[in-house]
Amino acid sequence: GNGTPVLNARHIIDNEPFVVVWGDDILYGDKPRTKEMLETFEKYQDPVLAVVETDDEGTKKYGMVEGTEIAENVYEVKRIIEKPGPQGTKSRLAIPGGYVLTPDIFPILEKTDVRKGELWLADAIAALGKKRRIIARKIQSRYFDAGSKIGWYEANLTLGLQNPEIAEELRKLLEKVK
Repeated sequence: GNGTPVLNARHIIDNEPFVVVWGDDILYGDKPRTKEMLETFEKYQDPVLAVVETDDEGTKKYGMVEGTEIAENVYEVKRIIEKPGPQGTKSRLAIPGGYVLTPDIFPILEKTDVRKGELWLADAIAALGKKRRIIARKIQSRYFDAGSKIGWYEANLTLGLQNPEIAEELRKLLEKVK
């Protein structure tokens, strides 16, 4: 699970806050997601989860955050629910995978139960939220799930069409493929 690599990095991280992001999530915008998360962490000094708006279908694919908005695009997390579906939550704030965590996650990770043979970081973060405040930051970038085939294509086509070096050739290719 995704908790194991974080736990394995404990000796490197020492007693510092740290960032965790997934390589198959692409967020494209004016400000990098990590910068938005770190600015939020600097202000609140609490762990930060990157969240994005999703639709009903997204509630089946992502962990969801329920919380109270405490500033523009900033939420105090009340609950994290793993893939609840649209009937399981009113929230449409999805956690695609981006965190600023603090070292107090490590003892919790060590005691977190293994589910389906894997150690899940979301379980440990939910447990941490019972001991201290967790903040969610709605990221102001467009989200692409490059971990899915269609998300990978969407990211490549969208970003390719915005790239002046290849945009015209890509448009011609897309016309030819039609």
